[in-house]
Amino acid sequence: MPINFNGNGGGMLRVVASAGGGGGAQGPQGYQGPQGDAGAQGPQGNQGTQGAQGNQGFQGTQGSQGTQGNQGFQGPQGPQGTQGVQGSQGNQGVTGMGFVIAKVYNSEAERIAATGGALPADGEFALIAGSLSQSDPDYGSLYLYKTSGGWTYQTDMSVQGIQGPQGSQGTQGSSANTSYDISSFYSGTPGNAEVMMQHVVGRAFSLSTAINDIKAGCLVNPTANADIKLSKKSGGTETVLAYLRLATNGSLSYRNSTNSDVFSGSLNAAFSVGDFVILTAPATAVADLADIYVTLIGTVS
Repeated sequence: MPINFNGNGGGMLRVVASAGGGGGAQGPQGYQGPQGDAGAQGPQGNQGTQGAQGNQGFQGTQGSQGTQGNQGFQGPQGPQGTQGVQGSQGNQGVTGMGFVIAKVYNSEAERIAATGGALPADGEFALIAGSLSQSDPDYGSLYLYKTSGGWTYQTDMSVQGIQGPQGSQGTQGSSANTSYDISSFYSGTPGNAEVMMQHVVGRAFSLSTAINDIKAGCLVNPTANADIKLSKKSGGTETVLAYLRLATNGSLSYRNSTNSDVFSGSLNAAFSVGDFVILTAPATAVADLADIYVTLIGTVS
């Protein structure tokens, strides 16, 4: 049985049985020899199964603000809203004064020189007319008088409008005098001896018709007879022509210039340009008398 000994000093002993001899018992394992050289890399193995998901990480810091986007399109108009509640009623205004020409002057100089009783009351009007020629440039000038500010020119009541084209000739009518009608309405209840109407005459005329051609009445009947004075004022002098009596039932009757008897016949009162036709309420106001209307029918001279 040959015995091989490694001479490298590794202490390895190998016993090999000869083919010709009988087999002896196996000896003890020898010492491990030194590691050999690394072999070539083997092929890559199959991919392993996916592992379990890891824990969530910490939240990162907030990023910087982005730039502002473009403005969007305007939306459609919305439906109309419901109507609001009605506001409270306003305060009642002060009662205005009626249009009354209180004074008529014969010239501008007379108006300028007027003092005291020759002046109108505050808020009343004055007219330049009277005996002044109608061709005078001051004729028909209307002024408002205020105690705090004096005179204020208003308008020229004698202004003639632009003449229009001549019209075609009309058919001939029956011969008759041209009428001059005056209508007046006083709204409300007049005070003691209050002037209800003061009409300045623009063309000469006369009230020569029968007294019962005068029409008068009221919308609210008085509680007692109400005597309305009809008078003429010329050159500062007032002349009573008649009284128009309104009864408690609203009926009209006529009284003479002294209010002492019934009036009959015609007035026969002539008026010149600048004169006044005046209606004056009863000296003592009559209760409930209100909204009075009067119509006078005259004839142009």
